[in-house]
Amino acid sequence: MAITTNFASAILALVDDLVTADKAQLANAVFESAFEVGKLAEGHTVITGVRTGNIIPILSNAPQYDSFPYKNPADCTIPVCDLDLGFSAKPWVLGMIACKIPICINTFSEDFLLFWNSNKRIFGDENLESALIQFIVAKFQNNLEAAMWRVAFFGDTSISNVDPNYALLRSADGIFTQAEAMDGVKIVVTENTLGTGLTGPGLYAYLDEAYQLASVAPWFEPSTVRFEMTQAMASVLVSWLNGLGDKSMYNCECYSADGLTSQRTFSIQGQLTIFGIPVHIHKEFDGVINALTLGNPYRAILTAGTNMLIGTSEVDQLPAFDLWYSKDDGVIYIKGGANLGAALVTNEYVYIGAEVAAPSV
Repeated sequence: MAITTNFASAILALVDDLVTADKAQLANAVFESAFEVGKLAEGHTVITGVRTGNIIPILSNAPQYDSFPYKNPADCTIPVCDLDLGFSAKPWVLGMIACKIPICINTFSEDFLLFWNSNKRIFGDENLESALIQFIVAKFQNNLEAAMWRVAFFGDTSISNVDPNYALLRSADGIFTQAEAMDGVKIVVTENTLGTGLTGPGLYAYLDEAYQLASVAPWFEPSTVRFEMTQAMASVLVSWLNGLGDKSMYNCECYSADGLTSQRTFSIQGQLTIFGIPVHIHKEFDGVINALTLGNPYRAILTAGTNMLIGTSEVDQLPAFDLWYSKDDGVIYIKGGANLGAALVTNEYVYIGAEVAAPSV
């Protein structure tokens, strides 16, 4: 059976009389706090109708500074200009992820079903709207969204088939994988490899370097670029910024009582900017890094939102989901998946947390 539970050891093991059994039911359950996985499609540009092998046409709009030569003011001859219409292209690569879960209600213990106000059934035809099934469905869909983040940013088609993450990362190259392989600006965060904690001033130095390198690049436009950042990195930034508010404006070595007692100004849940650039914090990045032991927890990419595309074949494939009861075998089935790929379209980015530095634009 694809569903496992520690109900017996975590709940039943503590029930040994009528008093302890009295409140051991769903109505009295406290749900553990956990963040909802964000919708990948809501924060990124999604392109539909994509097939693997389709190309993304890229038309250069860079100005030509060697055009418009001198014209002799003494005659009416106008020189001919050179105009280069430059094209390039990047191919789409989509990958599929999917799984299904069979649920035979009768395989659950009576104690477990009692907790959920459900019963064993001759045909296993549990109400699909019951609290138990809806709880399972919600967990399944949350996991599916998490998997799409994993593929979109961490997928790696070069991964070895002996790697424990092979089945999880092999479908298509993600944004971070492409950023590492392409020729944008790449900055190594030494704290990632040394295993030491990143400090506020240290993080500021990395972000300032990224901003300085990006701001002189032809592609830099403050109104369209953004940072996409792990929570591990953003937490350091928020803590440091709030700490600055604790200091006296007159003497940075002294603390301000007003600063110490006031509500924190900056939060990873709020609107955060650095150098006037929006910071998009994704707990999903940290979730993937920690679950798959990928390392490099301090990561961020600075680029235009339109330079990071999510592609899929059809709208209902990002994601796909189905739930039904089969009268043939008396089993409830949940299945879901996604057909998606990600494209970091051009080299117009700065990747902080890269494995190999490439500080050029």
